Amino acid sequence: MAISKEQIFKARYHWADLAKLVGIFGVVYIHNSGYLNSYFRFAVPVFITISFFLIERSILMKKTFKVKDFLRKRPSRLAVPYLLWSCVYLFFNYQSTSKSTLKFFSVHWIGFGWSGQYYLVVLASLTLLYPLFRMARVNLISLTIILAITLVFYIFFSYLSISKLVSKLHGLPLMYWIFYVYLGIYAARNYEKLQHNLQRVSFFYRYILLLALPLVMVIENAFLQGSGSARESYFRISTILVSTLVFLLFLSLEDCLIRKEANKFNIVVNWLGSYTLGIYCLNPLVISMTQHFQFISSNNHPSFFIELMLSISNCSIIYLICLFISILIGQLKGTILVK
Repeated sequence: MAISKEQIFKARYHWADLAKLVGIFGVVYIHNSGYLNSYFRFAVPVFITISFFLIERSILMKKTFKVKDFLRKRPSRLAVPYLLWSCVYLFFNYQSTSKSTLKFFSVHWIGFGWSGQYYLVVLASLTLLYPLFRMARVNLISLTIILAITLVFYIFFSYLSISKLVSKLHGLPLMYWIFYVYLGIYAARNYEKLQHNLQRVSFFYRYILLLALPLVMVIENAFLQGSGSARESYFRISTILVSTLVFLLFLSLEDCLIRKEANKFNIVVNWLGSYTLGIYCLNPLVISMTQHFQFISSNNHPSFFIELMLSISNCSIIYLICLFISILIGQLKGTILVK
């Protein structure tokens, strides 16, 4: 049965909750140095894309966009968890190695104070610039041009040997992430068309592609580690291409998730997905506090299967601990920190 435009606007995006649930597991897995963790490098790019997809869909639904209202509400929604969680990590991680105010600020507050801080800084910065981004005409041609420009930057900054000055700036420019903003905007504005076109591919092939595509990042990572030519795995050709396709494949699953037989599954996924922020912010702290109690030892288990299963087990335990703490914080009226 065809879904009307009105129904799509009013529906909860179950595929987005599923993508966030898989993505946050991947973030925990990466932070815990899981076996073959490059498999989950799509997680942060997909988070950013979903964030701006949801913002743009909300604007389209309201049919109005007031820049003042947006800048008053949205960035502050990110600022509160950023500041409070950064204070928590400052308490645990502070080292008085330097009396320089600039050094203190750069170490603890601009993205490197804890493992998830950089993402919040990037997301907040992109959100502040979002009113400018959405003024652009976003179609398939312009999106492809932005992708091509981004890939050129990736090649120069991540693969080639360049000056020390540029190397120091390597992780900072927002230009690395702008493509994902426009991908979210494009998907939001062309959601019905994308749904229609992607649903032509059978569910079986979509599912297989969703599982198989991240292996491309694993293969490139293994190759580049051997050659020593690339530094940052988020800014690689395989990461941006796989992340784009993974996002679209998750988006295409909505036709399966809106069926009545998927209702119970959706309820669980939606509930778990609502605690993504808390799990994201808590997991580096939980990993640090539980690292002496984890099962895995990278040199004790030569078997690929055993190594992988132990990595997944560790990650699952950490995820559940973070989920429990997030629920507790929410119950204590700290919802803004976890949802």
